[in-house]
Amino acid sequence: KYLWVACSAIPEMKGFTKKDEGKSEILKIEIATQKLVQRYSVEGSHVFGDIIVAKNNDVYISDSSDPLIYKIEKDSLLLWKDLKKEAFNLQGIALDENESKLFIADYLKGVLVIDIKTKEHSWLDFPEETSKKGIDGLVFYKKSLIAIQNGVVPIRIVRYKLNESATKITDFVVMDNNREVFNEPALATLVQNKLYFFANSPWKFYDKNFQLDETKIENPKLFELILD
Repeated sequence: KYLWVACSAIPEMKGFTKKDEGKSEILKIEIATQKLVQRYSVEGSHVFGDIIVAKNNDVYISDSSDPLIYKIEKDSLLLWKDLKKEAFNLQGIALDENESKLFIADYLKGVLVIDIKTKEHSWLDFPEETSKKGIDGLVFYKKSLIAIQNGVVPIRIVRYKLNESATKITDFVVMDNNREVFNEPALATLVQNKLYFFANSPWKFYDKNFQLDETKIENPKLFELILD
């Protein structure tokens, strides 16, 4: 019934002014009427990055400015989990099939798994042969996490298989990598057994003054990756 949008004021946006810096909102839009029915924000400097909606309509949001997780519950935006003591830059966020665990990527340290009820958390163990850094987009699929790693070379799409308790990565498969058009993918979404993502967000084409060189960019390219 609703479309949820995470948006943040950053220097790269058109019309940005210094007074906008750090402002971030979650928008709730009614799909049938296309009307904005609610907007949520909190005081301070924030960059609401990724968002996931649970089956009970609770909404979880990652903050890429401070390592915080917010939650919209009973129509209120609340701080749900403070990770300032151990995380750096939160990115993609995902729920398991039972919605008992929440997975969240940290761009420098890997992936945290959090118990929804107790809020206890731990870092997933990664195999030595792969990098835990640079994960942006993250989705859960059939006892595994699909990650878009755009902070490594080459940029890649990786499937990380989890153990039964979802505390450790037991294996991984690089599903796609080293495409010239991957410049650079960021977030992803899952529809049944297919992953969808835009391959070419134009982050690399901003100059030191945060202005976009429009002569270097192409139209957005939407990719579909069949997981089975």
